Formats: sequence, C-alpha cells, structure tokens
Amino acid sequence: NFPLDLAAIESPSING
Repeated sequence: NFPLDLAAIESPSING
C-alpha cells in the first residue's frame, strides 16, 4: 500500500 492509498482512504471524496 502506497501513501497515495492512505491519502485516498482519508480523502473526504472517498471517505465521504
């Protein structure tokens, strides 16, 4: 898992 994935997981766009 890359930091990009972590950022995406915590991203409001995906996390809602």
